[in-house]
Amino acid sequence: MKIYDYVKKKYRKTSKLFGITVFEQIFNCMTTKRYQYFLQGIITTYKVKDIYDYHVEKEIKIFGKSVFKRIEDGNNQYWYVFNRKIIKISAIEAFKTGYLKYFDKKYDDIYILNANSGEIYLFLTYVLNILLKKNNSKTPLLVATKEYHSEMINLICPNIPSVYVKSLDVNVKGDFFQIGRQRFFQIFPHEYFINIETAIKENPPGSVHYFNSMLNHFNLNPSELLINKISVPDECKNSALSKAEALGLNLSAFVYIAPEARSCMLLDNFFWEKLIEEFKKSGIDVFVNLADKSVNLKGGSFKSCYLSYSEAFSLACLAKKIISLRSGFSEFLLEAGVPTDVLYNKFKNRRCFNDMSVQQVKEGFCLNKLPFVSSAKISEYIYETSNCDNLIKNITNKKYESAEYAKLIE
Repeated sequence: MKIYDYVKKKYRKTSKLFGITVFEQIFNCMTTKRYQYFLQGIITTYKVKDIYDYHVEKEIKIFGKSVFKRIEDGNNQYWYVFNRKIIKISAIEAFKTGYLKYFDKKYDDIYILNANSGEIYLFLTYVLNILLKKNNSKTPLLVATKEYHSEMINLICPNIPSVYVKSLDVNVKGDFFQIGRQRFFQIFPHEYFINIETAIKENPPGSVHYFNSMLNHFNLNPSELLINKISVPDECKNSALSKAEALGLNLSAFVYIAPEARSCMLLDNFFWEKLIEEFKKSGIDVFVNLADKSVNLKGGSFKSCYLSYSEAFSLACLAKKIISLRSGFSEFLLEAGVPTDVLYNKFKNRRCFNDMSVQQVKEGFCLNKLPFVSSAKISEYIYETSNCDNLIKNITNKKYESAEYAKLIE
């Protein structure tokens, strides 16, 4: 018998000591619930966090009796001890207590970035300038809630002050609230995504587009947009070149593949491996951008290394072609000006929207409808396992030259 045994499965973690279960955790990503059992259930904890309904609940029990509970509903927090309510505070007051220390009083308007890379790229690139003007923000501050937000801010709008607050949790209903003289804007509140995806599902394909919905959310017209362009520092360009040369990447003939995504279901590894093989047969080198290790490609000959956002963008600018699974990174790479093939798959299962078809995903989130992009350089495909061979032929048979290559290596 093992002294200590730890077993991890998809939705369960178990620790045993001398064969006795001392800890067990059961969680369900679809329902956002988590149960923990200590010492065979003598102590139990329960947590649910439903971001779409602003419902957060945490409870600790001993011998089945509730000793502590906290409930949040987006308006207030309620604290209980032995099922007796002892504290009630507003959600804004809770935010003030936990986070106001991060925001210097010299800033009048605080913009909290609460989304993944695609929406944040679009906001910083197309919306931010005009929104600052409309809100008369004299001393704005951008708040990054993910590390890569800071990288994107430095590339797209480096002149606007920013701060990164790790694990920032704003459970306040609505997209605006005020504390003293400081105004806080949530970019974006959780219901924003529910409204967009519901509209895409409930209307004819192609009649609702996510970027137009973003403009409507901020009451903006396309003619008002004030564009921020990506500007990569020379040291980042040089760093990207150095890493590529160290890999032995053929900079005069390579394609750039981005197979990872947070929203779309991942494609079969076999597809990527076969695609890489076909490019290699044609004498084209391949760089695969692997950031979070969710894709494990064992077959095929390709180059890969860690790249920051600025380095990833710089290297993509040198490619003959970019091939990506539809993700927020796809929007970011469009500005490289390189011919791009984008593959669409169904969204990953979530509590909401897991029944959205891949056709609805493609029509509602297509990149060709974004402003100031060259639609002639963008090809978008629905991924189907039954049609992989034809898809690979379509991608590998096109011959491209990078318009940016000469400019970037001068």
